[in-house]
Amino acid sequence: MGGLPLWKEFQNRNPADTREVVAEYTLSFKEDAQDAIQSASKAFPGWAATTPVGRGRILSKVSQILDSRKAELSELLTREEGKTLTESTGEVQRAIDIFRFSAGLVTPSGARHCHTMLQTIFSSRRDSRSESWD
Repeated sequence: MGGLPLWKEFQNRNPADTREVVAEYTLSFKEDAQDAIQSASKAFPGWAATTPVGRGRILSKVSQILDSRKAELSELLTREEGKTLTESTGEVQRAIDIFRFSAGLVTPSGARHCHTMLQTIFSSRRDSRSESWD
């Protein structure tokens, strides 16, 4: 494939201690991407048939799993990226918050809250645009 070896392994090293290999991975090729696309295409009808509430439950479960592994994921992110533990913990928490927020949008009260929030944002932008021309 393009003169590249069929199996090439790469290492991700801790930037704070380059002796530590954090992860190993192999080079992917076009066929790997096509396989992933095919798998996603096969899974799509099931996801499309899942109700919004069902999707919200899945997103909520993801947030719970991330939260239960927050310390482990934060430490791994620190080793992989060279960030401080505080930064890494903040990133993991942000991911948790995004999943929780997204899961909450599918509930009737969440949808109403989101709709109200978006109306407020867009009406304030419209008002600020009209004021700037006065």
